Amino acid sequence: MRFATILFLLFTAVLSLRCRAIHADIVEEVYQGEITDEQFTTGMQSALAIGTLVRQRIVYDTDTLKAIIDGGRARFSNAILAYDITIAGVAFTLDNPADVFIDNNSISNFDAFRISNTDFKEEVLIGGMTITDAGIAFIDDTQAAFGSTDLPLSLPSGSFSLISSRLSFETLDRSAATIYTVRNTVSVPEPTSLSILFFSFAAAFRRRRSEAV
Repeated sequence: MRFATILFLLFTAVLSLRCRAIHADIVEEVYQGEITDEQFTTGMQSALAIGTLVRQRIVYDTDTLKAIIDGGRARFSNAILAYDITIAGVAFTLDNPADVFIDNNSISNFDAFRISNTDFKEEVLIGGMTITDAGIAFIDDTQAAFGSTDLPLSLPSGSFSLISSRLSFETLDRSAATIYTVRNTVSVPEPTSLSILFFSFAAAFRRRRSEAV
């Protein structure tokens, strides 16, 4: 048993060393915030109480191809590899890669990192409703968070003056809907998960296929 454990540890160490160059392109961040308000509620009572804690995990590929919008803005299609949201013990996971928009002190006079075009796998119900769309925006009105329109190598909560999320919920028959705002969001330090190795290999494979086409 001990010999098998030693072999496994050696294999993991070698694998980590071989993946180090690839892994550098993949960023994983975890945050916790709370629901601060609700709006546009139709058809039924609220599914979640104000103050409910929301955990969000984001994984993105910094080597994603950049599309320049103008001198201070850029879009990165499918850069978000994972966007997991956990509310009251219920987890929602991203179904397909999502987009990132970077604003580096353009006409808006602030720096921003925004996630859009999210689609979730689960139709798990919370209070009779499920997530249909979600987005998160990291805003720095001091314009010091970013030095370019490249994807950042980290997104610590302390670098931003505001982190705001929007969670859209609907009943499965779409007869009722509501939108929650999540704020008071802070980074949650966690050890790098093994899933990063998976995303590193997947991103490298995707880039090689793109280069071959």
